[in-house]
Amino acid sequence: FKELDVWSNELGPESIFSLVNADWADSLTHLDAWGNLIGDDGVKAIARSSKLTSLRSLDLSRNSITANGLRALLDHQPLGELRQLSLCWNPITDEGVDLLRASPFLSQLIDLELRRIEASSDAMLRFVESPHFGPHLKLWIDEWTWDDKVKHALRERRGDQVDYGYMDTEEW
Repeated sequence: FKELDVWSNELGPESIFSLVNADWADSLTHLDAWGNLIGDDGVKAIARSSKLTSLRSLDLSRNSITANGLRALLDHQPLGELRQLSLCWNPITDEGVDLLRASPFLSQLIDLELRRIEASSDAMLRFVESPHFGPHLKLWIDEWTWDDKVKHALRERRGDQVDYGYMDTEEW
């Protein structure tokens, strides 16, 4: 059981590449890379690493990740143990949310945090209708990004699966 918290260290794609390909990375279960400079290239490095087979929790919040980086992550099969994903405060637009909605990867998640992303209300409404939105998935969003109509629709369609609190990673 290994956890690595490198949040807010100004790590770029090259640094993340080194970390996720280190000899010990195969036992890594939690990677908190919140608030770095990873970007899409760093997410591609994470996605291409053959070492992250035990990773269960991944926080990529505040890393300037777009749909391009998200696409690489969703297409990566070795992340099959991942259960918790945080993508907050990234410029993820409708395209990124639609990629999540269409991905079978979504069905393996237990927690997905999408606070302060740049997707539209319509994209979020489409997202919660995904056939891959499993019965155990909890969607964590902030209550300020979308209007009351969207929040009501999200609650109506997914009930307690939508939460406006904060995801707890302590149990991982």
